[in-house]
Amino acid sequence: ALKVSAERAEIEVGLPYGFLALLRRPQNDAERTLLETVCTGLLTLIEHFTGVESERNARDLVKAVMPTANERALHLFEVPNPAVHLAAASRTQPRFLSPEDQAAVAIGFTWPVIEREPEEREVVIIGREQCLSVLNDVVDRHWDRIRERLVELEAVSVIRMALENSEVLHGDREHWRHTARALFALHGGPGEVVSVAGGREGQRAMSNQAARVLVEMALATSPLGAGRSASFADFDFLTASIAALLRCAADSDAIRGGDAEPRLTVKPNGTIESDESFMTEVATPYVLSSFSTDYRAAASKYGDLFLPSGEKESDGDLGLEDTALIEAFRAEYGLTPLRFLEAAVELVAFAAEEARSVPLTTRAALSARLREKRGFAAEEVDAFFGMVALERREQWDKTPPGYAQRDWQPWHFRRRLSLVSRPLVVTGVSHDTPVLYGAYQMGASASYLLEAIRLGWFPNEFFVSKEMRRYQGSVAERLGHAFTDDTAAELSRLGWAVRTEVQMRTLGAPKALGDVDVVAWNAADARLLLIECKRLQPARNVGEIAERLKQFRGESRDRLGRHLRRVEWISANLEAVRKKLYLPPTTQNPFSLLITNSEVPMQYKRDLALPPDHVMPLRDVGQRLRPGAGEH
Repeated sequence: ALKVSAERAEIEVGLPYGFLALLRRPQNDAERTLLETVCTGLLTLIEHFTGVESERNARDLVKAVMPTANERALHLFEVPNPAVHLAAASRTQPRFLSPEDQAAVAIGFTWPVIEREPEEREVVIIGREQCLSVLNDVVDRHWDRIRERLVELEAVSVIRMALENSEVLHGDREHWRHTARALFALHGGPGEVVSVAGGREGQRAMSNQAARVLVEMALATSPLGAGRSASFADFDFLTASIAALLRCAADSDAIRGGDAEPRLTVKPNGTIESDESFMTEVATPYVLSSFSTDYRAAASKYGDLFLPSGEKESDGDLGLEDTALIEAFRAEYGLTPLRFLEAAVELVAFAAEEARSVPLTTRAALSARLREKRGFAAEEVDAFFGMVALERREQWDKTPPGYAQRDWQPWHFRRRLSLVSRPLVVTGVSHDTPVLYGAYQMGASASYLLEAIRLGWFPNEFFVSKEMRRYQGSVAERLGHAFTDDTAAELSRLGWAVRTEVQMRTLGAPKALGDVDVVAWNAADARLLLIECKRLQPARNVGEIAERLKQFRGESRDRLGRHLRRVEWISANLEAVRKKLYLPPTTQNPFSLLITNSEVPMQYKRDLALPPDHVMPLRDVGQRLRPGAGEH
């Protein structure tokens, strides 16, 4: 409804109740209607005061401002996850690591751990062992300083502050993903938006990791019920120090893995600089490319947000009714996957009732709730706590019995003693001691565990039962074969003749060489494609990237070495292979490829045995492996 008052030079727009229905559409119908109404009123006033009729009508003006259906600033859709609502309702801005705090904890910090002459202003350290020794000493010194601050602070105050910031960071990520399509439209396409959003994601990831590690450190170090409450100044200092510790550990991983030059420079201000080529050439491009793929996918699924709850696509079948999974899960954890998920959902529901993204409660209260609301027996409650409880230990930097160092060291991924694996923070042994958790993290951790088990991502050492280890092995084998079949199907669709899992002994080679996952040829192409297919979990941090590259250097015992020996044998015996496989005479060039299920760091590393352009995710095969496009 539009009212124009020339006397008062005012326009008044009334929004009827039905206007909300327009907001609940993936197109910008609501904004377009509102803007057209406002433009109509403004044009009326202009004509009244100038006596000149505009050459453009309101609809033309709106089209100039909103050329597509995607430009919008208001988003009204149902988000079924209550944890997202809780994070948004807090109206707290995420607390990112600031450059000032990171500089403050780094300046002058390295000088005490190295030897230098009094007149030396800058020191260069060369050599693998020398660099690793310095970096390890700096990591230890960072931890000493973090510990000194933590022993002054009351545990619950630190943990709660860190958990709350982590929840807000999760909410910030959801907000950016939900508005991705609108940002693309408003800013002229994905290019600059992906760059800015990727930078934000990097800040978010570092800040969230530091907050989670702070929880783990404070739980083991800060006194419970004593000491002063943590301030934002404490939080900023601690997270900046943790980030510095993690950076040194990442530099150490890169040097240890041979991915960075063993050279450190200690600047006159006491800060330490390392070889950045690994970050600039491999890690950063890989992370940004992986983020771009996910962010574009979020934009493409924007319309799904407006579907009724019953029609929204689920995150996938978690396999909760799979008998083999149920038996392995019960052997490992003492309850079924469904009961585990029910308990996690109940804790998120409790947070929603409390209207707090980080509720503060006790083990006794949560146990009673699980019994009353979900009918949990005492042994089921104990099993659930045994799965998700991150319990107080005597020392953060000591490995408890039954675990390995990598389970607590924060520069590793898939740690059994991390907040991601154990999102329920239990501050003591009594049933009445404080228990805290982030609602979003609780749900994310439950989904992560079930999804990773269903996809066979965890290494054997993550589990203790032989049943679960056997189940994970069978899942990895089954899905590996399925991925090989998917690769073959895509190549066949493109016109290649394809054979899968070709045993090398059938070609006349030693049996020890195993098999080639996919062999493909085409009369119009000189290449004989010899493909190794790998399902790989995405690498999440620098340590994971370095570890993945180490696995695919092409050395004799790594995950690529045997494939390269197979290619070498086929190249040396091509005539015999041609006869065995009935290849056309045009097939002259054995061409080694590594095809993966997603983006991998090997696509950016230039000194591996397999060149980067011989590594590609399956989604790129259609563009890059068309017959006739290769060398003849």
